[in-house]
Amino acid sequence: MTLVERFIISRSEKHLLSYRTAAKHMQAELRDKYVEYLPQIEKCYKAAGYWHGTGRYHYRHAEDSRYEGAGKGEVTDVLASIIIKEGLTAHEDLWITIDGQHKKTVSVAPLRMHARLFAHIHLREGVWLPYVFGGTRFWMGIIIVLATKELIFTLHGKGRKLLRQSLFARSSLRNFRTWGSALRRLDEFKVLPLWRAYDLRSDIAGNYSILFGIKKSAINNGLVPFIEKLEVRVPGPVTLADMTHLEVPLENVEETKRVLRERNVSLPVIPLEFSEIYCSQFPLQKLIYA
Repeated sequence: MTLVERFIISRSEKHLLSYRTAAKHMQAELRDKYVEYLPQIEKCYKAAGYWHGTGRYHYRHAEDSRYEGAGKGEVTDVLASIIIKEGLTAHEDLWITIDGQHKKTVSVAPLRMHARLFAHIHLREGVWLPYVFGGTRFWMGIIIVLATKELIFTLHGKGRKLLRQSLFARSSLRNFRTWGSALRRLDEFKVLPLWRAYDLRSDIAGNYSILFGIKKSAINNGLVPFIEKLEVRVPGPVTLADMTHLEVPLENVEETKRVLRERNVSLPVIPLEFSEIYCSQFPLQKLIYA
């Protein structure tokens, strides 16, 4: 670990101190429920090696792509779709080219907090979880720093090529805007650059975060090592049998359990807030260098 990384971790730990303190002084009712879930959390986290963040609902996009425009007012139930298709299926990926072509991939993250960012932005506007371990802006900053390091100093020329082909390409902002349109109508956002992702919240009624834990053994080699310590693209599918559990906000646990039960899917459902509390006991270095 470089001196710069040590400095960033040291400064970040000071920022997280208040969140760690809050986790230790949670309300008695929440604490009792957390203790009840703790054995299940520990078991699931021991088995999980990758993560995928999404939400309960999306605005429906054309064809099989997240980049062909969203239908006005047409909403799809993402959880139901995943269950029907028996897992996460690949979608056209316009950020990465493989052998000069855009492929269909599934994106998974070795770091839970990275995938949690994607899950968190699916929260509907005005909804705040009783507890999160560090805000969205904080984790967005951490991920950007780690990604920059990997792209420039670890991948070297390949990283710079990847930047030119994806983030610095003319189509980048358009792709990101279309990606964001699955969560909310973006008419009020004249410009939506990547670094404003933390501003996004869903305007779909009843939407909420879903975070899938995925078994370590389920992911072998990705199609491309897209800053592989943070995110990996795989051809898919990632089946329900490959998953360890789901995490959703506490208020949505019973609803999610009912949906799974009605479709004969037996996956543990853990309150997202309790997993956040669980993560708060670990040092930042362990969370970002898993």
